[in-house]
Amino acid sequence: MTIHQIECFLEVAHTLNFTEAASHLYISQQGLSRQISSLERELEMRLFERTTREVRLTRSGEILLWKWQNIPSLIRESVDMAREDNKREKDRIHVAILKMNGVMDVVGRILTEYSDRFPQTEFQLKEYSDVKDLAGINTPDLIITLSNGFDYTKIKDKFNWAELHSFPLYYVFSKKNPMACMERLSSALLQQQTLLAV
Repeated sequence: MTIHQIECFLEVAHTLNFTEAASHLYISQQGLSRQISSLERELEMRLFERTTREVRLTRSGEILLWKWQNIPSLIRESVDMAREDNKREKDRIHVAILKMNGVMDVVGRILTEYSDRFPQTEFQLKEYSDVKDLAGINTPDLIITLSNGFDYTKIKDKFNWAELHSFPLYYVFSKKNPMACMERLSSALLQQQTLLAV
């Protein structure tokens, strides 16, 4: 059974006239008759009683008309919805968020700023607990994370890395630790240290 066969059935059911229905569908009367006959064979039931003077729906035909009459409009509406969503998808940014404290506040600020400038853009957010989960089938367009030690190497074949915002990070040392007196620290100096970050 095809959508075209359903359209042919509905047009004949509404007009009860093969010539008129064929004209509305822009096909020949013979072509319309073939579609109806093919549908009746497939369903193994008569849908119309045809004489030289009139066309009438059978009881089976009446049931199908009752159940099928909204199919064409449902198809049109669903296609329109899918087209609209497809257009929006082109402006939709899929954002992966690596779960950690404070990240959602930052994400909210960044995306609000962007939406103010580009209101047509939609964001679809998905949270991940580990960077290795980002290597799945549905690759996001953007990753947002708060981390001083983000392991970019695991996803470098799929993503470029950029720092959008810098945040202050404070380390607490014991007074006995020689680094407690230093004015500037490098990541090399911090390696192998047990630290409390706040």
